[in-house]
Amino acid sequence: MALSRFLPSRIDHSQENKVSHLSRTSLATVESLFPSDHHFNHALAKALYRGESSRQAPANIEVIKNPVSKGGSPDSAWTVKAVNDGKSELLWLLTKRFKTWTPGSGDVWRLQLMTISKDQGWFPMVANNLSSEQSWFEFGIRCHTPDSIDSTLDQGISTFNTGAIGTPKLDATTGSELRWRSHNNFLFGHNFRSTEGIIIKEDHELWRYLEPNDRLAVYICAQGRGYENHCIDGSLRRFKLSRRPGLPLHVIRMILRMAGIMAPHPRILKTEYVSAQDKELGLWKVEGKSSVAEQDLWMVTEILPMDVIQNIAQVQLTTYSRDQGWGNGLGGRSYTWFSLGVFQRRPGGMYGPRFDTELWISHRNKPGVPYIGLHTGKLFSASEEPLNLLRPGDRLVVWMHAQFRDWVNYCKEGKLFCWEYFEPTLLTSEGD
Repeated sequence: MALSRFLPSRIDHSQENKVSHLSRTSLATVESLFPSDHHFNHALAKALYRGESSRQAPANIEVIKNPVSKGGSPDSAWTVKAVNDGKSELLWLLTKRFKTWTPGSGDVWRLQLMTISKDQGWFPMVANNLSSEQSWFEFGIRCHTPDSIDSTLDQGISTFNTGAIGTPKLDATTGSELRWRSHNNFLFGHNFRSTEGIIIKEDHELWRYLEPNDRLAVYICAQGRGYENHCIDGSLRRFKLSRRPGLPLHVIRMILRMAGIMAPHPRILKTEYVSAQDKELGLWKVEGKSSVAEQDLWMVTEILPMDVIQNIAQVQLTTYSRDQGWGNGLGGRSYTWFSLGVFQRRPGGMYGPRFDTELWISHRNKPGVPYIGLHTGKLFSASEEPLNLLRPGDRLVVWMHAQFRDWVNYCKEGKLFCWEYFEPTLLTSEGD
């Protein structure tokens, strides 16, 4: 199952150890976005629940550049020089008509202008203002004019006469031409440099004014005595977005479980000890007698209902234990250990092993250590035995083992830690 289409883009690449099966498209880290794993889990679930925009790779929009104001050589530039303190400008780029543009459609565009440009490269002595905002680029909209020349422009014929480029779109309230600044040149740049403008996002004002058959226009601008704008090349890039609707909760649960997203903190399964402690030492004890291992049923969990079993992601046993405290020359191996098993309910209400001989080793004591210490067992995941063999009404059980004469397994305490799958149950109560 391809899960990448369900992922919100802002959290891709964020937590490789947890979202290893999901595609990654962002460079953010979980530490920079979320203060804890719990916050990360909720952010992921909410994004799936609410829906998300996916972004395609950027592509250049086909544009027509003004051929008039650039010289014949490849190194020559489009140039605008401010006259007195007023604004001077040059209509530089035009897109083709947006023939299929429909406001509110499912596909949304983001735009960004990139230029290779510079200002005059020095501080104009006659200038009254020292600012990088005196040499810049901006967007406008040209309305469609029903003229035969307009169709020839879409075929790539280089003509920028009045009939072809349409008329500027005006603000209905103020009557002024609609313009939006993209970016400024670097102040006093001696060399041409590549500069990226702001990203015109889907909620930008520009989209509310753009109508079918309109064109986007880009202007080269300069203002203030002595200021200039020189541009040798540029492009208009688009990022096309497709909005994915929110997913139902049962699908979100499935995605989170397939991705291995768990609650950050385990809980301790409720258990009871069923074997008797050694009264002298106050410890549980199993003694080896021969090459046939001795074993004793030590702990059992409470009855596990279906909803608990389905929510278990992994289980791990820890014990405070030791062996007899000295070795006896058997190659340094440990012959005292703990294992997990499964008990089922039998006729008459009694419980017994579901599998008479099948046990799953958790861990062994360190051999020859004379003091009680913490031992951490294997992580058993929900996809492997014995967890995938559990049925409603079963119990997990823990056995103590010792093999060979003089080997003794002593244990003071044990705990079964259970990690559960993250459950997005609070989504609908948080105003979503």
